[in-house]
Amino acid sequence: MGRLPEELYAIARIVGAQGNKGEVRAIPLTDFSERFVSLREAFLSMPSRPAAPVEVERARFKGNLVILKLKGTETIEQALALRDGMIHVSAARRVGLPPGRYFHSDLLGMRVEREDGSLVGFLREIWSGKANDVFLVRGAAAPATGGRAGEEARDGENAAAPLSRPENGGGTPVRAERELLLPAVREVVREVDVPGKRMVVRLLPGMEDQS
Repeated sequence: MGRLPEELYAIARIVGAQGNKGEVRAIPLTDFSERFVSLREAFLSMPSRPAAPVEVERARFKGNLVILKLKGTETIEQALALRDGMIHVSAARRVGLPPGRYFHSDLLGMRVEREDGSLVGFLREIWSGKANDVFLVRGAAAPATGGRAGEEARDGENAAAPLSRPENGGGTPVRAERELLLPAVREVVREVDVPGKRMVVRLLPGMEDQS
């Protein structure tokens, strides 16, 4: 597979062995479980060692789990040793998304600003809802270096739902971070700049009054 890519995205977490022939049980960390059927080249990381290339020989499903056979893992003992391991793919092998949909890992950490450029905060969490996703934005001082918000873990291939229209003591004082919950709808989210890690929002009446 050549040199290890700079950016890897976790798509499954190994939770144990399946049978006694080297297969592992894994929890998908992607909205696109069907991708495992054709997956052949991936990367395996363990808590005690960094990611390394791994070949996926086959995949099948059992309930909410995906059963993987990794090349070189032939016994139940070898499979058990991979518990808590993570299966990753490179950015080039992520599932393509239609316009208006974004991976959570691309959105987390974004600078969130008003249409006039003033800072609202940084996107820290994404909550999935029935009608639309909800963005948790925490107010914070912009990085002193002028750079973008701190790098976030690239740990998943979950995609945000499409933006939709709703149907209806001597030390330096520390300012508590303000939290805002913003619905991921077009009336609020006006622009998403993934390369620039920037989101432009229009705060509707009452949104800034959240406690």
